[in-house]
Amino acid sequence: MDLDLRRARYFQTVAHELHFGRAAQRLHLAQPALSRQVAALERELGVTLFNRSTRHVSLTAAGAMFLAEIGPVIDAADAAIRRVRHGERGAGTLVIGFMPGLSLRHAIHAVTDEFPGAEIEMRELSWVDQTDVIRDGTVDVALARRPIDSEGLRLQRVIDEPRGALVASDHPLARDAAVSIAQLADYPVIRHRNGGIWDDYWTVNPRPDGSIPIPGPLVETVPEKLAVVANGTAITFVPRSAAHAYAHPDVAWVPITDIDASRVVLAWMPGRRSRLLRAFAAAVAHAPDEVVRTPTRSRVSTS
Repeated sequence: MDLDLRRARYFQTVAHELHFGRAAQRLHLAQPALSRQVAALERELGVTLFNRSTRHVSLTAAGAMFLAEIGPVIDAADAAIRRVRHGERGAGTLVIGFMPGLSLRHAIHAVTDEFPGAEIEMRELSWVDQTDVIRDGTVDVALARRPIDSEGLRLQRVIDEPRGALVASDHPLARDAAVSIAQLADYPVIRHRNGGIWDDYWTVNPRPDGSIPIPGPLVETVPEKLAVVANGTAITFVPRSAAHAYAHPDVAWVPITDIDASRVVLAWMPGRRSRLLRAFAAAVAHAPDEVVRTPTRSRVSTS
């Protein structure tokens, strides 16, 4: 039997939402059409994937098993597509990923001065996909923040910069010149959804004295962090450049004196050796301070 991946994607979306209406909105489909596609998949497989009622949708045992098994298949197919598209990019194109707060301006100008016809694309990354997008070919090279899964990647150390606490502007510590991690022990700390090792590092878990931080709300983006901090619900820890790049009138950044600095690295697959990548890596190495000086905040393209 040949599995229809399009229907498998539809199933996956419904399984995550457990609501056909919301899944249809995400997929930009009419709900009846989505229901027919899922029913067709069930006929193909010869199993019932969902328990359906007028008020409730849930996975059957077969549906739960299929969701676990089909996820890696869909991810592998997506990665194959991205790698093929990466292979079609011309020698004059470089796609650069960057974490929030890091600046590409100086290095990109150096590359385009040397190669005036170069096409440079920039993509803002998140803590979830820093290295996955390198391995699957979405980006050619990335300015990443540790901790990352570096297996199979070539890393170039760029610069270390201080970490500090983002607190509401009326927080008792907001006007301090610097604080210790112990002074922050009584305040909930924002957590990172699907953050893994990133979450432990950026919540400073465990603390130097072995204690565990008070868990705050889960977030997925930097703007969500700012909103939570501004409301006084929790604090968060960010490097200095990210605090400057995402300045907020109701938020203050205070350096922390007794935790290690945030390390920025350049990462790429060893097999990628384009002249643009080499020039970009050399420009970053020549002026590492520029990476944390002028904020880069959005996706743009230059040529």
